[in-house]
Amino acid sequence: TRQSPVTRVKGCTATVDIQVVLRENEGESNGNDIQDSMTVEVHGTCDAMLSRGILSLWSNACQGSTASDILSLSNPHCLTDDWGLRSALSRGRNDGLASMVQTTQGLIRELLSGEEQETEKITNAA
Repeated sequence: TRQSPVTRVKGCTATVDIQVVLRENEGESNGNDIQDSMTVEVHGTCDAMLSRGILSLWSNACQGSTASDILSLSNPHCLTDDWGLRSALSRGRNDGLASMVQTTQGLIRELLSGEEQETEKITNAA
C-alpha cells in the first residue's frame, strides 16, 4: 500500500484536499505492468457542499479502478458529460472536477514512480 500526502487541488472554486492510496490488486494483473496491478482510492475533504459532492462522485468512480484506468483519462472534462452534469454545474465546478482528476493522476504518477524505484532497488540488490 502506498499513499500520497494530502494535496490541495489547484483550480477548484472551493478548497479541496485529496489523498490517493494505491493498493495491490488482489485479482490478476496484466503482465508485469505496475499500473495494472494497483487499485486506486481517493479520499478528500472540501469546504463547500457542492464540491464535496463532486469529490464524492470522483472518489466513487475511482473505487476499484486500476492506476492504468485513471491515468488513461485523457480528457477529464468528458466526465461531466458522461455523468450528465455539465449543464447543471457552473464552469468553475466543471473545471474543478477536471482539476481533481489531474491532481489524482499526478499523485498516482508520483506514487508509481516511487514504487518502481523501490522495485529497482530490490532487483539490483538481488
